[in-house]
Amino acid sequence: MTKEISQLIVGAEKFHQKYFSENGNNLFATLKNGQKPKFLVVCCSDSRVDPALLFDCKPGDLFIVRNVANLIPSYESSNDSAGVAAALQFGILHLGIRNIVILGHSACGGITSLFDKEDEKKDKEFIGKWMENAIPARQKALKLPEMEKSQRVDCCAKLSLENSYKNLLTFPWLKGLIENGELLVHRLFFDIKKGVVENCTKK
Repeated sequence: MTKEISQLIVGAEKFHQKYFSENGNNLFATLKNGQKPKFLVVCCSDSRVDPALLFDCKPGDLFIVRNVANLIPSYESSNDSAGVAAALQFGILHLGIRNIVILGHSACGGITSLFDKEDEKKDKEFIGKWMENAIPARQKALKLPEMEKSQRVDCCAKLSLENSYKNLLTFPWLKGLIENGELLVHRLFFDIKKGVVENCTKK
Protein backbone atom coordinates (compact mmCIF):
# COMPACT_ATOMS: atom_id res chain seq x y z
CA MET A 1 0.00 0.00 0.00
CA THR A 2 1.41 3.38 -1.00
CA LYS A 3 1.87 6.20 1.48
CA GLU A 4 -0.63 8.33 -0.42
CA ILE A 5 -3.52 5.87 -0.27
CA SER A 6 -2.65 5.00 3.33
CA GLN A 7 -3.57 8.55 4.25
CA LEU A 8 -7.07 7.98 2.89
CA ILE A 9 -7.45 4.62 4.64
CA VAL A 10 -6.47 6.15 7.98
CA GLY A 11 -8.93 8.95 7.34
CA ALA A 12 -11.69 6.43 6.60
CA GLU A 13 -10.95 4.66 9.90
CA LYS A 14 -11.27 7.95 11.79
CA PHE A 15 -14.54 8.62 9.98
CA HIS A 16 -15.84 5.19 11.01
CA GLN A 17 -14.87 5.77 14.63
CA LYS A 18 -16.61 9.15 14.64
CA TYR A 19 -19.88 8.09 13.07
CA PHE A 20 -20.21 4.32 13.47
CA SER A 21 -18.54 3.29 16.73
CA GLU A 22 -20.60 2.46 19.82
CA ASN A 23 -19.50 5.73 21.39
CA GLY A 24 -19.76 7.65 18.15
CA ASN A 25 -22.36 9.86 16.56
CA ASN A 26 -25.67 8.21 15.63
CA LEU A 27 -26.04 10.42 12.57
CA PHE A 28 -25.91 7.55 10.07
CA ALA A 29 -28.61 5.69 11.95
CA THR A 30 -30.96 8.31 10.51
CA LEU A 31 -29.22 8.53 7.12
CA LYS A 32 -28.98 4.83 6.27
CA ASN A 33 -32.51 4.72 4.88
CA GLY A 34 -32.30 7.85 2.75
CA GLN A 35 -31.16 11.43 2.46
CA LYS A 36 -32.97 14.73 2.97
CA PRO A 37 -30.42 17.45 2.23
CA LYS A 38 -31.60 21.06 2.45
CA PHE A 39 -29.15 22.48 -0.09
CA LEU A 40 -28.01 21.51 -3.57
CA VAL A 41 -24.56 23.02 -4.03
CA VAL A 42 -22.95 23.44 -7.44
CA CYS A 43 -19.27 24.02 -6.77
CA CYS A 44 -15.89 23.75 -8.43
CA SER A 45 -13.78 20.60 -8.49
CA ASP A 46 -10.94 22.69 -7.03
CA SER A 47 -9.39 20.82 -4.08
CA ARG A 48 -9.28 24.02 -2.02
CA VAL A 49 -13.04 24.47 -2.12
CA ASP A 50 -14.89 21.94 0.02
CA PRO A 51 -18.44 23.17 0.71
CA ALA A 52 -18.96 20.80 3.65
CA LEU A 53 -15.89 22.24 5.40
CA LEU A 54 -16.58 25.79 4.28
CA PHE A 55 -20.13 25.81 5.63
CA ASP A 56 -19.42 23.54 8.63
CA CYS A 57 -21.92 20.93 7.45
CA LYS A 58 -22.40 17.30 8.42
CA PRO A 59 -22.96 14.28 6.15
CA GLY A 60 -26.47 14.48 4.75
CA ASP A 61 -26.69 18.28 4.80
CA LEU A 62 -25.54 19.00 1.24
CA PHE A 63 -26.26 17.43 -2.14
CA ILE A 64 -23.10 18.42 -4.01
CA VAL A 65 -22.53 18.74 -7.76
CA ARG A 66 -18.88 19.38 -8.65
CA ASN A 67 -17.37 20.36 -11.99
CA VAL A 68 -14.67 22.62 -13.38
CA ALA A 69 -15.57 26.26 -12.57
CA ASN A 70 -18.94 25.37 -10.97
CA LEU A 71 -20.85 25.88 -14.22
CA ILE A 72 -24.50 25.16 -14.99
CA PRO A 73 -25.04 24.73 -18.73
CA SER A 74 -28.31 25.80 -20.32
CA TYR A 75 -31.10 23.29 -20.88
CA GLU A 76 -30.42 23.38 -24.62
CA SER A 77 -26.77 22.38 -24.19
CA SER A 78 -27.31 19.91 -21.34
CA ASN A 79 -27.13 16.89 -23.67
CA ASP A 80 -23.37 17.49 -23.82
CA SER A 81 -23.16 17.73 -20.03
CA ALA A 82 -25.98 15.55 -18.78
CA GLY A 83 -24.29 14.95 -15.42
CA VAL A 84 -25.18 18.42 -14.13
CA ALA A 85 -28.72 18.30 -15.49
CA ALA A 86 -29.27 14.83 -14.02
CA ALA A 87 -28.07 15.98 -10.60
CA LEU A 88 -30.37 19.01 -10.73
CA GLN A 89 -33.31 16.85 -11.72
CA PHE A 90 -32.67 14.30 -8.99
CA GLY A 91 -31.99 16.86 -6.27
CA ILE A 92 -34.94 19.13 -6.99
CA LEU A 93 -37.61 16.78 -8.33
CA HIS A 94 -36.82 13.59 -6.39
CA LEU A 95 -35.26 14.82 -3.15
CA GLY A 96 -37.40 17.94 -2.96
CA ILE A 97 -34.51 20.34 -2.26
CA ARG A 98 -35.66 23.95 -2.29
CA ASN A 99 -32.32 25.80 -2.08
CA ILE A 100 -29.65 25.84 -4.77
CA VAL A 101 -26.24 27.34 -3.99
CA ILE A 102 -23.93 28.21 -6.87
CA LEU A 103 -20.53 28.53 -5.20
CA GLY A 104 -17.75 30.28 -7.10
CA HIS A 105 -14.26 31.06 -5.87
CA SER A 106 -11.22 33.22 -6.52
CA ALA A 107 -8.23 32.11 -8.61
CA CYS A 108 -10.35 29.55 -10.46
CA GLY A 109 -8.30 27.58 -12.99
CA GLY A 110 -11.26 26.99 -15.30
CA ILE A 111 -12.14 30.68 -15.43
CA THR A 112 -8.46 31.57 -15.87
CA SER A 113 -8.34 29.38 -18.98
CA LEU A 114 -10.88 31.71 -20.62
CA PHE A 115 -8.21 34.42 -20.64
CA ASP A 116 -5.22 32.32 -21.69
CA LYS A 117 -3.49 33.14 -24.94
CA GLU A 118 -3.71 30.62 -27.76
CA ASP A 119 -0.17 29.33 -27.14
CA GLU A 120 -1.11 28.61 -23.51
CA LYS A 121 -4.13 26.47 -24.42
CA LYS A 122 -2.28 23.19 -24.84
CA ASP A 123 -4.00 19.96 -23.83
CA LYS A 124 -7.28 21.74 -23.08
CA GLU A 125 -9.46 19.83 -25.51
CA PHE A 126 -12.22 19.02 -22.99
CA ILE A 127 -11.69 22.04 -20.73
CA GLY A 128 -12.08 24.41 -23.67
CA LYS A 129 -15.35 22.81 -24.76
CA TRP A 130 -16.74 22.83 -21.20
CA MET A 131 -15.71 26.43 -20.56
CA GLU A 132 -17.74 27.59 -23.57
CA ASN A 133 -20.62 27.60 -21.09
CA ALA A 134 -18.99 30.63 -19.44
CA ILE A 135 -18.32 32.67 -22.61
CA PRO A 136 -21.11 35.20 -21.81
CA ALA A 137 -19.41 35.94 -18.48
CA ARG A 138 -16.03 36.32 -20.21
CA GLN A 139 -17.48 38.79 -22.71
CA LYS A 140 -18.83 40.96 -19.89
CA ALA A 141 -15.56 40.74 -17.96
CA LEU A 142 -13.58 41.93 -20.99
CA LYS A 143 -15.68 45.10 -21.06
CA LEU A 144 -14.67 46.05 -17.54
CA PRO A 145 -12.06 48.81 -16.95
CA GLU A 146 -8.34 47.98 -17.14
CA MET A 147 -7.20 45.68 -14.31
CA GLU A 148 -4.75 42.88 -13.52
CA LYS A 149 -5.53 39.50 -15.06
CA SER A 150 -6.15 37.91 -11.64
CA GLN A 151 -8.69 40.61 -10.81
CA ARG A 152 -10.46 40.16 -14.14
CA VAL A 153 -10.56 36.40 -13.58
CA ASP A 154 -12.25 36.89 -10.20
CA CYS A 155 -14.72 39.39 -11.67
CA CYS A 156 -15.50 36.89 -14.41
CA ALA A 157 -16.01 34.15 -11.82
CA LYS A 158 -18.64 36.32 -10.14
CA LEU A 159 -20.28 37.15 -13.46
CA SER A 160 -20.33 33.44 -14.22
CA LEU A 161 -22.52 32.87 -11.15
CA GLU A 162 -25.20 35.07 -12.70
CA ASN A 163 -24.77 33.36 -16.05
CA SER A 164 -25.36 29.96 -14.43
CA TYR A 165 -28.44 31.37 -12.69
CA LYS A 166 -29.84 32.48 -16.05
CA ASN A 167 -29.13 29.01 -17.43
CA LEU A 168 -31.16 27.49 -14.60
CA LEU A 169 -34.15 29.45 -15.87
CA THR A 170 -33.92 27.64 -19.21
CA PHE A 171 -34.89 24.36 -17.53
CA PRO A 172 -38.70 24.11 -17.88
CA TRP A 173 -39.08 22.14 -14.64
CA LEU A 174 -37.04 24.71 -12.67
CA LYS A 175 -38.18 28.03 -14.16
CA GLY A 176 -41.65 28.02 -12.58
CA LEU A 177 -40.35 26.98 -9.17
CA ILE A 178 -37.77 29.77 -9.19
CA GLU A 179 -40.13 32.48 -10.44
CA ASN A 180 -42.78 31.48 -7.89
CA GLY A 181 -40.26 31.65 -5.06
CA GLU A 182 -40.62 27.93 -4.33
CA LEU A 183 -36.97 27.31 -5.24
CA LEU A 184 -34.32 29.78 -4.03
CA VAL A 185 -31.03 30.21 -5.87
CA HIS A 186 -28.12 31.67 -3.90
CA ARG A 187 -24.90 32.89 -5.56
CA LEU A 188 -21.90 32.80 -3.22
CA PHE A 189 -18.22 33.54 -3.82
CA PHE A 190 -15.37 32.18 -1.72
CA ASP A 191 -12.22 34.33 -1.55
CA ILE A 192 -9.43 31.81 -1.03
CA LYS A 193 -6.88 34.41 0.10
CA LYS A 194 -9.14 36.01 2.71
CA GLY A 195 -11.12 32.92 3.67
CA VAL A 196 -14.42 34.77 3.45
CA VAL A 197 -17.66 34.07 1.57
CA GLU A 198 -19.40 36.90 -0.27
CA ASN A 199 -23.12 36.79 -1.05
CA CYS A 200 -23.45 37.75 -4.73
CA THR A 201 -27.17 37.05 -4.93
CA LYS A 202 -29.00 39.96 -6.50
CA LYS A 203 -31.72 41.43 -4.30
